[in-house]
Amino acid sequence: MQPWFLEAAMNSKDVVIIVENSESMSREKHKLAHHIVNSILDSLGNNDFVNVMKVGNNAEAVVDCFQGLVQATPGNVLEFKHALKYLKRAGTAQFDKAIIQAFNILLEANENGHGALCCNRAIMIVAEKMTNTYDDIFRSYNDQESSMRVRVYTYHVSDEQAQESHEMKFISCMNQGGYEQISSTDEITEKISHYVAGMSRPLVNPLEGHAMSLRKSQFVSEEENTFNIAPVFPDAMAQEAPFNPQGYRLMTSVSMPVLDIGENETRLVGVAGTDIPIEDIKKLLLSYKVGVNGYAFLVTNNGHLLVHPDIRPEILGTLKPIHNSVDLTEVEFMDDSDNGQNNFIQLRNALINGETGKMTLKMKYHYDNMRRVSNMLRLYLYTSITETPFSLVLALPRPHANFRAMVPDDKVEFFTRNLGFTASIILIRHVNTKVPEDELSHFVELRGLPCSHNQYFTRTEYRRTYPLLNSQVEL
Repeated sequence: MQPWFLEAAMNSKDVVIIVENSESMSREKHKLAHHIVNSILDSLGNNDFVNVMKVGNNAEAVVDCFQGLVQATPGNVLEFKHALKYLKRAGTAQFDKAIIQAFNILLEANENGHGALCCNRAIMIVAEKMTNTYDDIFRSYNDQESSMRVRVYTYHVSDEQAQESHEMKFISCMNQGGYEQISSTDEITEKISHYVAGMSRPLVNPLEGHAMSLRKSQFVSEEENTFNIAPVFPDAMAQEAPFNPQGYRLMTSVSMPVLDIGENETRLVGVAGTDIPIEDIKKLLLSYKVGVNGYAFLVTNNGHLLVHPDIRPEILGTLKPIHNSVDLTEVEFMDDSDNGQNNFIQLRNALINGETGKMTLKMKYHYDNMRRVSNMLRLYLYTSITETPFSLVLALPRPHANFRAMVPDDKVEFFTRNLGFTASIILIRHVNTKVPEDELSHFVELRGLPCSHNQYFTRTEYRRTYPLLNSQVEL
């Protein structure tokens, strides 16, 4: 399933995965359990938070440095998958310890404001067998009066002839989750997808209308600002398009769930969405108004870049594996001599939190086709875009950002009469010219005025004759 579908259907969520790692498991079942965990991890998006625990004699995180919930970014998911490869079976599975620790992780995230900060929470247990229902543990943490309700999904790793695990089925039923029996890798994708419908139910309160509902075969939007925006992805149809020689056209998706809201039950019908080319979003930034050395870019609520002039998603014509999760810190670089890395982290946190403000930082920048590096003071102006997960940032060089060219009335009359354009046009560039005089001649010729490429000015005459253009055009 695609990320745009999963994020719209379930919204963000906190998940703790418990995988059996006991010595009694056969090698084949141990490997199948890891495939199931990998499939669950693949179903998570950048807005989800997760941890994976192995259970033997003790319950421990499979990645030592991930003791709480971590964001399900592609990098973190790869860390989990890498750690699973090197797990060695040992001891007897103590599921009571693992379940208690899983609840404590979710409680800590909820109390401290970490994680997805939503009502979607789940514990997913991947095991060969469970001999107890641990009813006392679930009642103490997951009772009806609890402020934090957690769904429990159980995945029974079994042989084809094996019977259902009544204990695992009882656990999932009593905690509003789901039970799946998996005996081969061919079944994993289909059966893992079944939890999507269950996790979509907390999204909707029929009295408040938090989603799009399906009634009388019509789409009715009950709350316009409830939608999801998926990470950037390449448009496969554009790879053979004649207007795009690079072969890729980056897109993002806007989607929202379609739900059948009944009196006693809410059911996920599907997801409605549309794709938006990134190039269309770039056109809205109006970069020509920013100036030659300034630029604008968009950052998601995860600190990932949607639009930035220094994003290079391809290498040698091939799309990079993590092209849709480029962090702000991978493109914008603090000057090491300034000891201001903490200030830049503060800027990143402000963008993630959707704040409005400004900050001046000493940054590095490259020029001459990335052959040289220098530093400069840069002013960052930022604000959140209403009803979206994006923040807009305007980066301007200091001190040039403090000045604005003023046009005297007589200069406006001169240019209007002689060159046929208004003084609001402040940028003239021509890629095939090497000197500013050629650029001016080329522009005037395009306007249909009498001027040839053989008519040159000396630099002194040029500046004396066209002082306004000289002050506004970067030569």
